Amino acid sequence: MFKDLISYWHYGNTYCSIEYTTDGGQPVFYGLTAEQKKGEYRSLEPFGYSSVRELSEVLPKRQHCFLAIDHDGVLVKETPLRGTDDQMIAEVFAGTTTQDFYFDVYRRPGNAFVAFCRKKEVDSILKQFREEKLEVIGFRLGFGTIANISAFIPDGHIATARYFLEISDGGVDTFDQTKKEVADVAIEDVRLPSSHLIALGGLLEYQNPSPSGTIAERNTALREDQHQKVFFRKGSMLGIIFLFIVTLANSLVFSNYFDRATELQEQYDLLQGQRQVFVGKKQDIEQKQRTVDNILNGTSKGSFYVNRLVASQPESILLSKLTYQPLAKGIRPNKVIAYTFDELVVEGQSNDRDEFNRWMGTLEGFGWVGGIEVSDYSDSDTPLATFSISLKLVGGETEK
Repeated sequence: MFKDLISYWHYGNTYCSIEYTTDGGQPVFYGLTAEQKKGEYRSLEPFGYSSVRELSEVLPKRQHCFLAIDHDGVLVKETPLRGTDDQMIAEVFAGTTTQDFYFDVYRRPGNAFVAFCRKKEVDSILKQFREEKLEVIGFRLGFGTIANISAFIPDGHIATARYFLEISDGGVDTFDQTKKEVADVAIEDVRLPSSHLIALGGLLEYQNPSPSGTIAERNTALREDQHQKVFFRKGSMLGIIFLFIVTLANSLVFSNYFDRATELQEQYDLLQGQRQVFVGKKQDIEQKQRTVDNILNGTSKGSFYVNRLVASQPESILLSKLTYQPLAKGIRPNKVIAYTFDELVVEGQSNDRDEFNRWMGTLEGFGWVGGIEVSDYSDSDTPLATFSISLKLVGGETEK
């Protein structure tokens, strides 16, 4: 599972293999694209073009690919099997310097095929692909990639785009470069022109690279370079996405707190306005109370009740009217003024029903309150509800 994730990170779903060969001295590019699912290549699409520019026009930008090079600049020689690749290369190039060449060794039980090409030619080809935004992750020379699929090819002769190969016991026995007509070949449930077999073998180099000769180090560098480019592109994109998410989250949180702060400020401004109204009302009440006290020979009961009532008042309640010992009947000329003794009528507004109920409980706990009658509590479309309550006072109780 982890290996599949790493592979998807580096290559995505679409894989590509290309054979660079020549036909009549002109370059030809045979290739395949395929999708990898659950370790298998599916939906193979063969193609053929005559230049790297044409490839770049049909393949996605920065498409990675494996490259098999067997153009006129690549030579293949057969040699007896030796212990190491270096020994077989030395046998092929006896007395000649090998520093200017790339070598690719294809081993068989009794012999080996050594393909070689000048480094300048290979590096020039890689540069062409790089300039056209195609990322080569590795390359092989000659028909070496056939080793990856030869076990699935029936014994006999088969013609690729450049070579005429004899397949036996799951490998190549002999080859020549005689031009032969290509034909369709069935490999398991896939049927392809034989001209694309070398490219097909290159697809398997993605997951199972088979470095040989002197190209192993160069292929490792190409693969690492492609991985670094992918890491930079996708890492940058993930970083941008992460920063966007963080910025969006911060924006949402800030917006939420800003809305909440605005709401609290509005409530505070409302309460401050109510408090100012209350202060004004309280001053009016105190003035009237003093007038009443003076009329009633300076008695302090009314002031005591009002002070206790106001002290217990929550901020959510705004008092609009207090009537101590209200008139029992309207005032008429030449009639005795009748009062309702030991009663206090309180009117006002509340924006919190629960806190209003708790206030009623507080008032009932006063020793000088004998009972409370809520005669009116009406909700309206505004945040404030009007109320009117009557407090039955216990005469002579002023200690609590």
